[in-house]
Amino acid sequence: MSRAKESDELVFFVNGKKVIERNADPEVNLLFYLRKVIRLTGTKYGCGGGGCGACTVMVSRYDPVFKKISHFSIAACLVPICSLHGAAVTTVEGIGSTKTRIHPVQSSSCCRMNGNGKCCLDEEENEPAKKTSIYTKLYEKEEFQPLDPTQELIFPPELMRMAEDPQKRALTFCGERTTWIAPGTLKDLLDLKMKYPSAPLMMGNTSLGLDMKFKEVSYPIIISPARVLELHIVTNTKEGLTLGAGLSLTQVKDVLEDVVSRLPEERTQKYRALLKHLKTLAGQQIRNMASLGGHIISRLPTSDLNPILGVGNCILNVASTDSTSYS
Repeated sequence: MSRAKESDELVFFVNGKKVIERNADPEVNLLFYLRKVIRLTGTKYGCGGGGCGACTVMVSRYDPVFKKISHFSIAACLVPICSLHGAAVTTVEGIGSTKTRIHPVQSSSCCRMNGNGKCCLDEEENEPAKKTSIYTKLYEKEEFQPLDPTQELIFPPELMRMAEDPQKRALTFCGERTTWIAPGTLKDLLDLKMKYPSAPLMMGNTSLGLDMKFKEVSYPIIISPARVLELHIVTNTKEGLTLGAGLSLTQVKDVLEDVVSRLPEERTQKYRALLKHLKTLAGQQIRNMASLGGHIISRLPTSDLNPILGVGNCILNVASTDSTSYS
């Protein structure tokens, strides 16, 4: 059977335009796809490891449970295109173009425009008298429409319908060396892990992606649990807070900040310790991608949350195919 017949169609949007990829390769990342396939070169290749931010784009997703659209920045150099099924991507070309009209943020005024060809950044420190002429505004706020908090950014209605589709079959994308399987239910996830015990679980790809890119590590099967709703549930009871392993570190931060704001200080010591440490972990784009479960299992040698979780007597819940949960 050919690869095209084995694979499902990968559907996502880029700058409002629908993209259908019938031969999605799990080893191809979004940065490569944008620059080499779609020919959108505004997103740049820098470090290649998610550290510099040159490849930053915005990803938007619709949550069918909370009926909410979320927008977050990610490092395109680490994002496999197979993980974007049902997502909307916005690149720098999507906020403005020289062929139409550039966005005010793309044409921020600078002191070079004063006619003398000099920049305020070149001014000598011993020339305080000239500091008054420095132009500090990045944009003119009058050029923007007033923000209406009741309105969402434009999001393709088709992606909402896809997210609300009750059909939860597994999606399969087959590349030359790797097959990507995205189960739709927790049962399917557990069955797949039993069938392919050596297959890694990939969420944000901030750890496995570096090995695949720089150490040329490859996996015959990759399992992506991102579509399993149980991994994104948050439960807050008098016994404590239960966080789904699929939550991003940014989502964990948001949950903790909300809990800390509502509970007495004596009940939030460990939450505040986690919040303090979360601020030291990587950059915003990586925190938006990296999952809590992946971070725990990776056991990173630096900037690791595990010591705080251990000292705080946190419990790790693990499920198996025989319907047994372990703590």
